[in-house]
Amino acid sequence: MKITAKLSGSCMVKYSPEEVIPLEEGVQVPSLVQAITETFKVTQQDWPFDFPIPGGGLIPHLIFTNGQFTNNNKQVSVKQIWLANNGITIQAQDTDEADIIADRLFSLLSDLKFRFENPDRKHFGIFIAQFEHTFESLDKLAAIGNLINGALGRKQLVVKRLAFGSETARMITQVTVDTVDEIDFVIERRNNQPFSTNRYYCAAPLRFQDHCKILEEIEKILGS
Repeated sequence: MKITAKLSGSCMVKYSPEEVIPLEEGVQVPSLVQAITETFKVTQQDWPFDFPIPGGGLIPHLIFTNGQFTNNNKQVSVKQIWLANNGITIQAQDTDEADIIADRLFSLLSDLKFRFENPDRKHFGIFIAQFEHTFESLDKLAAIGNLINGALGRKQLVVKRLAFGSETARMITQVTVDTVDEIDFVIERRNNQPFSTNRYYCAAPLRFQDHCKILEEIEKILGS
């Protein structure tokens, strides 16, 4: 298996606002917006300054898009930083870079007197992988494919999508701090690609390296 493209990686932290906001001064929105904008050089911001913040006690909905910053002489692209009253979502090229952004962001928030202490992070990543073996190499899936081929009278049908999820999982249209634990592990053939390329869209609520390890183990099963 090899990675042909990294599409997106997210890092998410869920919290209760009363546990993380500055205790004495509350949320100073102008200072918060200025610090994030200058640090990550974002080119687009979206925040409703008329959002009610009683006593400075809530975190307003803030979105920062298309930025970058330097980390250890390497440029890291920021796709989006999304602050809400119940959590933070950071989107980058992959989950490794999302974690780098998160490290800098939480350091910045600490400077602004926010009270984050080793917050629990969730991850979600999407990339394109090319496999050496196909899912049709599994005997039982091949038998099912042949049955369907015969019924439909088509020459070539393949397994186009596999999704593994919990019994209570629901259709998720947007990955957020509230939905990440319900996201399916998905392997889906890449659209507009010949079947012979064996390229798959792979999405999972995992860090990039852990996701790759799982897919490598899956390919071992396909090739056994």
